Amino acid sequence: MRLQHLIMEGFGRFSGKRRLNFEPGLNIIKGPNESGKSTILQALVTTLFTPHNTKAKEVLSLASWGREGGFRLELSFEDDDGKPYQLVKEFGRGLGELSGDGKRLTSTEAINKHITELCGCPNREFFLATACVRQGELAIEQEAGVAERLQGIGSGSPAGDVGGVLTEIHTDATSRAQNADGPAKHLVETDAQLAGVEKAISELTGKVRRLLELRAKHVELAEKQDNLAEKYKHKKELLENNQTLQKTEAELIELAGRSAQLDKARICQKELEELNEELDSIPNCNQEDAEYILSLQGALLHSTEKPPGLSKKTKRISMLLSVIGAIGFLGGAIWGAVSGFSTLPIVVINIGALTTLLGLFWVLLSRRMASTLGEKRSLLDELGKALQKVGYRNYDDFDKDRHLRNSIEEKISGKRNLLSGLTGGKELGEFEKIMHTDQLRLDYLYKQKEKLLPYALKRDINSAEFAEALLHLEKEVSQLEVGSTGLKEELLTIEGSLASIDADPEQLTGLEEEKERLLEWKEFYVHRIEVLLKAKELLGIAYQQTLANAVPTIKKELETYISTITGGRYSEVELDASSLTISAKAPETGEMVNIEKLSTATQDQFYLVARLGLVRHLTGGVRPPLILDDITVNFDDQRREATKKILTELSKDYQILLFTCHDFHDDWGRLIELEA
Repeated sequence: MRLQHLIMEGFGRFSGKRRLNFEPGLNIIKGPNESGKSTILQALVTTLFTPHNTKAKEVLSLASWGREGGFRLELSFEDDDGKPYQLVKEFGRGLGELSGDGKRLTSTEAINKHITELCGCPNREFFLATACVRQGELAIEQEAGVAERLQGIGSGSPAGDVGGVLTEIHTDATSRAQNADGPAKHLVETDAQLAGVEKAISELTGKVRRLLELRAKHVELAEKQDNLAEKYKHKKELLENNQTLQKTEAELIELAGRSAQLDKARICQKELEELNEELDSIPNCNQEDAEYILSLQGALLHSTEKPPGLSKKTKRISMLLSVIGAIGFLGGAIWGAVSGFSTLPIVVINIGALTTLLGLFWVLLSRRMASTLGEKRSLLDELGKALQKVGYRNYDDFDKDRHLRNSIEEKISGKRNLLSGLTGGKELGEFEKIMHTDQLRLDYLYKQKEKLLPYALKRDINSAEFAEALLHLEKEVSQLEVGSTGLKEELLTIEGSLASIDADPEQLTGLEEEKERLLEWKEFYVHRIEVLLKAKELLGIAYQQTLANAVPTIKKELETYISTITGGRYSEVELDASSLTISAKAPETGEMVNIEKLSTATQDQFYLVARLGLVRHLTGGVRPPLILDDITVNFDDQRREATKKILTELSKDYQILLFTCHDFHDDWGRLIELEA
């Protein structure tokens, strides 16, 4: 089989439509981690071997994230004779078709059968265990020898295991027959069970008697519990109804009180509106104008009043005194100068000076008083303008309205505080809405009260008698609850005792039937041991025949490529039919040498070719594509070059898909690069 192209649509990380083209020979599929190499291998295996009509979640979950309707895979290939085929599978829709060589197959069975014939692999597990060589099989740290690795091909898959599965079955048969790990062990266990059944029958009578006694007591207590529970339920409902009724009545009282608050709030709101109207009737004066008027009035009150007798006549007398005093002062000075400043002239001078000073003082005082009176007239004019601005003709009217406004504002503040206290800080409209809701609540509570009254204690008794009756009811409910709890605990104890008794009245009959069944099993296991011993013998023969039949094919494959493997050093090989041990003829001595003594690189080349021969044998000569998963990742340059040579030779006969994330193989064959 030679793959030509693979189309993936909505599969795994390839959410769109992705096509990969392959060529005969060696194909290198290179890409970093998470680039889709594993997805491609999974798509190939799914296309070839997974039924298109599967409902398995693990298959349908391979669709790309967010894609509905499943995914589509298409594979074009040629058979070994060059005939073209096309395989299409639409998972999720359950559609599949294999066309080629004049055939068109659509059923799952027909497609699977023809794929097996074309690639020689009956199922997915066989293909992965034979035609796929994983990275670890050719690692430097590989401890298993070539023969051991060849025998382990397909391990875990009965269809693909050459010797491993036969060995496993052979060992299983031997252990089951001889080591009591199978029928022999079951036979011993059956005898022990028979003895246990006999003992159980002898012990069963006493257990059944105890069981019946406990069951009878359980029924009696269960009836008491039911009666007590019914009485408790009735009393409990009565108590709850009375408690609910008490809460309802308390809430009714509270709501009624809130309704009275609403009336008070409405009266307060009306008074507040009247005060605001009265306040609005007073001429409005802002704070700045009022303060200015008050400051002018204060300045007038502190201004100097005109002294008494200070008139125009007084001013003239003051001026006259000043003139007379000056004349007297000058005359006295002249007189003194002439007479030699005797006593009289000096007296005249002093009197003149005093008269002058007195006159000047009265002149200055009159001027000062004139200035003060001017300032007062200016203040009066400014005050008049300020009062006129705010709508007043005199200061007394302004002062009267100011005191009235302050009084009204204090009343308004008090009313607002009172209203806020009545409404709980809410606006009256909002409080009215709340009270409307409360009214609805009141209506509901009245109706609830009417419903509860028939199912509560009688209300025609006084409050003290009612409280005593309610307390008595609470005690009665509590006692019933304690009694019910005690019965429940006793029932649980009995149920625990019943659960601990591993017996049943019908168990006696069951034990007899069990005894008969165990005797039949004993006979069966004796026969099974005989069959397994015979199977052991036959499987041993089949094991040897399988290895012997594979030897010619493996040897032929090795002889074809041995020169390439050893660089021309070795040309002959031998294969042990019982163990698949490989030996090569040494040119120096002419003797056969076990290849396990050769270099690790040479051993890996022998293993790769021998494995291919074993695959050819297991697939009946059909050539499936060979999948190699980064097998040279741990090789040195010498081993990698040797692997390149052998793969180049093998690719002449097989189509090889080498998956890798390295650049070592770019020139080995057709390069298919993937992006992360």
